[in-house]
Amino acid sequence: RIKNTSVYESDGGTSVTQNLVQGLAKCYGRFSATQFNDSFNMSSFTDNSQGNHTLNFNNDMANTNYTNAYASEGGSDVYRYIWESATATGSTTIKTYYFTNSVGLTQADFADNGYTNHGDLA
Repeated sequence: RIKNTSVYESDGGTSVTQNLVQGLAKCYGRFSATQFNDSFNMSSFTDNSQGNHTLNFNNDMANTNYTNAYASEGGSDVYRYIWESATATGSTTIKTYYFTNSVGLTQADFADNGYTNHGDLA
């Protein structure tokens, strides 16, 4: 068990009080176009439309100021884009696109996506 006021020893030998809990990932999910393949603190997955997915959290965030990282892997597209289009305390909406010089930007489903969330839980 780690408390918010836990003390740790830094590389320089100095004892420092640090809130270790704030640095931990609060949820993650690896998902395809239609479902979670693996997740932590994610309750459900909604496929809104092609390249548009809502990821719902088991435990709400304290506010919408959380930060995240996401990625999409595989495929032969020239460029892939994935970004968060809406945040709420209990969910986030992710949109995925690919870009080619001949077609431009196209919203699309990808087979392998990842999402990680950092912030304060409610």
